[in-house]
Amino acid sequence: MTDKAQQIIAMARELDPEERNRVISELLSLDEEHDPEAESLWSEEIRCRVEALENGTATLIPWSEARKQLRAGLKPH
Repeated sequence: MTDKAQQIIAMARELDPEERNRVISELLSLDEEHDPEAESLWSEEIRCRVEALENGTATLIPWSEARKQLRAGLKPH
């Protein structure tokens, strides 16, 4: 990793979580083509998930379990 990249990471660590998430989002979008349909679909998915959380119908699991499931799904078969 270059010195410049390491400096950016060090500066990002000093940001509050909200600012850091905005920076991450902007960085991720640099390599993506803007797809209004996909953006609309993701917005709807997020709205549905928030609604499920708010009305108590979402099934929640602890981060430790989610991480375990993710790692299991990423292992080569």
